[in-house]
Amino acid sequence: DPWGYGNSLEWATSCPPPRHNFTELPRIRSERPAFELHYPHMTERMHAEKEISFTGKPLHNRHQAPSEQIAEATAAGTATLTLDAEPERRDDGKPDDR
Repeated sequence: DPWGYGNSLEWATSCPPPRHNFTELPRIRSERPAFELHYPHMTERMHAEKEISFTGKPLHNRHQAPSEQIAEATAAGTATLTLDAEPERRDDGKPDDR
Protein backbone atom coordinates (compact mmCIF):
# COMPACT_ATOMS: atom_id res chain seq x y z
CA ASP A 1 0.00 0.00 0.00
CA PRO A 2 2.04 2.97 -1.21
CA TRP A 3 -0.35 5.56 0.27
CA GLY A 4 -0.91 3.95 3.68
CA TYR A 5 -4.71 3.95 3.52
CA GLY A 6 -5.52 0.58 1.93
CA ASN A 7 -8.41 -1.10 3.74
CA SER A 8 -8.65 -4.57 2.27
CA LEU A 9 -6.55 -7.72 2.52
CA GLU A 10 -4.95 -7.16 -0.89
CA TRP A 11 -2.90 -4.39 0.74
CA ALA A 12 -2.05 -6.47 3.82
CA THR A 13 0.33 -8.85 2.02
CA SER A 14 3.90 -8.09 1.11
CA CYS A 15 4.94 -7.32 -2.43
CA PRO A 16 5.80 -9.67 -3.99
CA PRO A 17 3.51 -11.99 -2.05
CA PRO A 18 5.06 -14.95 -0.23
CA ARG A 19 5.18 -18.31 -2.00
CA HIS A 20 1.70 -19.88 -2.02
CA ASN A 21 0.44 -16.54 -0.67
CA PHE A 22 -1.15 -17.76 2.60
CA THR A 23 -0.34 -21.08 4.29
CA GLU A 24 -3.84 -21.04 5.78
CA LEU A 25 -6.95 -18.94 5.31
CA PRO A 26 -6.70 -15.70 7.27
CA ARG A 27 -9.37 -15.10 9.90
CA ILE A 28 -11.29 -11.95 9.05
CA ARG A 29 -12.38 -9.96 12.11
CA SER A 30 -12.96 -6.58 10.55
CA GLU A 31 -14.17 -4.80 7.44
CA ARG A 32 -10.84 -2.91 7.28
CA PRO A 33 -8.08 -5.29 8.45
CA ALA A 34 -5.15 -3.60 6.70
CA PHE A 35 -6.09 -0.13 7.96
CA GLU A 36 -6.48 -1.40 11.51
CA LEU A 37 -3.12 -3.15 11.32
CA HIS A 38 -1.35 0.08 10.33
CA TYR A 39 -3.34 2.47 12.55
CA PRO A 40 -4.23 0.71 15.84
CA HIS A 41 -4.63 4.05 17.66
CA MET A 42 -7.42 5.02 15.23
CA THR A 43 -9.16 1.69 15.80
CA GLU A 44 -9.16 2.20 19.57
CA ARG A 45 -10.56 5.70 19.11
CA MET A 46 -13.33 4.50 16.78
CA HIS A 47 -14.36 1.79 19.25
CA ALA A 48 -14.43 4.32 22.10
CA GLU A 49 -16.48 6.80 20.07
CA LYS A 50 -19.16 4.17 19.31
CA GLU A 51 -20.28 4.54 22.93
CA ILE A 52 -20.74 8.34 22.76
CA SER A 53 -23.76 10.14 21.30
CA PHE A 54 -23.55 13.14 18.95
CA THR A 55 -24.10 15.41 21.97
CA GLY A 56 -21.00 14.01 23.67
CA LYS A 57 -22.89 12.10 26.35
CA PRO A 58 -22.22 8.37 26.87
CA LEU A 59 -24.75 5.94 25.42
CA HIS A 60 -25.84 3.82 28.37
CA ASN A 61 -28.64 1.83 26.73
CA ARG A 62 -27.14 1.27 23.29
CA HIS A 63 -28.61 -2.20 22.90
CA GLN A 64 -32.17 -1.25 23.88
CA ALA A 65 -34.89 -1.02 21.27
CA PRO A 66 -35.75 2.59 20.32
CA SER A 67 -39.26 2.19 21.77
CA GLU A 68 -37.75 1.14 25.11
CA GLN A 69 -35.40 4.14 25.05
CA ILE A 70 -38.31 6.52 24.39
CA ALA A 71 -40.37 4.97 27.19
CA GLU A 72 -37.45 5.24 29.61
CA ALA A 73 -36.72 8.87 28.66
CA THR A 74 -40.41 9.78 28.93
CA ALA A 75 -40.61 8.27 32.41
CA ALA A 76 -37.55 10.30 33.40
CA GLY A 77 -39.12 13.45 31.94
CA THR A 78 -36.29 14.03 29.47
CA ALA A 79 -37.93 13.05 26.18
CA THR A 80 -39.29 15.20 23.42
CA LEU A 81 -40.89 13.49 20.47
CA THR A 82 -42.06 14.98 17.19
CA LEU A 83 -44.65 12.77 15.55
CA ASP A 84 -45.16 14.74 12.36
CA ALA A 85 -43.64 17.65 10.51
CA GLU A 86 -46.92 19.28 9.53
CA PRO A 87 -47.59 22.80 10.85
CA GLU A 88 -50.61 23.18 13.10
CA ARG A 89 -53.70 24.23 11.14
CA ARG A 90 -56.75 26.21 12.06
CA ASP A 91 -60.24 24.89 11.41
CA ASP A 92 -60.38 26.62 8.03
CA GLY A 93 -57.40 24.56 6.75
CA LYS A 94 -54.88 27.42 6.67
CA PRO A 95 -51.59 27.19 8.59
CA ASP A 96 -51.62 28.67 12.07
CA ASP A 97 -49.71 31.98 12.44
CA ARG A 98 -47.87 30.95 15.60
